[in-house]
Amino acid sequence: MERMEWRRSLLYAARPVVLGGLIALVLCLTVNFQGLAAEPATLESVGELAVPEGVEDPALEDTGESFLLKPAEGQTWVIDQAGLLTSEEENLLNEKCRQLYDTYGVLVTIVTVDDFGGGDILEWQKRVFMENPFGVKAKDGVMLAISMSERDWGIQTFGNGQRAFNTYGRERIGEIVVESLSEGEYYEAFDDFAELSGKFLKAAEKGKPYSSEHPYRASAPIWLIIGISFGLSLAVSLIIVTGWKKSMNTQVRKNEAGQYLKQGSFHLTRSSDVFLYHTVSRSQRPKQDSSNSSGGSGMHSTSSGTSGKF
Repeated sequence: MERMEWRRSLLYAARPVVLGGLIALVLCLTVNFQGLAAEPATLESVGELAVPEGVEDPALEDTGESFLLKPAEGQTWVIDQAGLLTSEEENLLNEKCRQLYDTYGVLVTIVTVDDFGGGDILEWQKRVFMENPFGVKAKDGVMLAISMSERDWGIQTFGNGQRAFNTYGRERIGEIVVESLSEGEYYEAFDDFAELSGKFLKAAEKGKPYSSEHPYRASAPIWLIIGISFGLSLAVSLIIVTGWKKSMNTQVRKNEAGQYLKQGSFHLTRSSDVFLYHTVSRSQRPKQDSSNSSGGSGMHSTSSGTSGKF
């Protein structure tokens, strides 16, 4: 009996120790599990920038689009992001530029945007050409680009395209194109650019590119040629008819009015001078123009490009 009582006393005394050990073991396991659960989040956050919830990581995004312009599906020579052309007009310009590429191997392109982002439009055009959103492989080219936000335009050459479109050529083409751009006639301006590009490429291929020594002169409009021809024909006809009329007049003109009077039929009794008319001629004095002559329409040229405002 005494031994049984001793064992019970020992068990009662050991209960707090065992219970404390169990509690300590549970606490240790809980701490270890929490550390293991938090460890992946800690590893992922090391050396990385947090991405806000709901926003995809831009480093993982791959849209396949150019940084500046959306690449065309297939091949194109005209990218009209500003929406200045109808579908028919865009197709006509594409066909013209395609024929120039097939004939001369030079990429003649037209690009319109609402806003190119500011800075130098010529540098922007270089980046566009390097990204090649046109889907046409070419090292040589010339690009007309316009941005509607600040009414910027630029003509940039690439590779051997500078031979046909030197500084004189770019500025000469720019003068013609800007006339239509300023009037809002965008298709006419782009059509002129494509047409002039063909003429300048043809001249360069013949070994005589247009320059200040070999200037380009635009042909006169057909209506002007017809008008001049009609005027010259009318003048020649009048000269001939007048000559015939004079040859048919046999009466000799007399030099003095008195020779037409009969002898003794006129008697002058009084004479006087009367002032009848007073004529004053005025000319407007030219005004001094204090504005800057270069203005927004002035051109700026580099070794490979020309730009300005319209």
